[in-house]
Amino acid sequence: MQRLPFRLMLGRAYDDKDAQEMRNGRIARADVAAYIVGQIAEPSHAGKAVVFVR
Repeated sequence: MQRLPFRLMLGRAYDDKDAQEMRNGRIARADVAAYIVGQIAEPSHAGKAVVFVR
């Protein structure tokens, strides 16, 4: 029962996470943080799905 609300709200995020884990890719937190800070300064990917690739 608890899974349903999470699946409804975060289902696509979990699907993307599963796909990334299957590729066994690991992205450094510092790289993700740098991307987020850059997007705050200049939101070139606003409203788009982003996939990090190592």
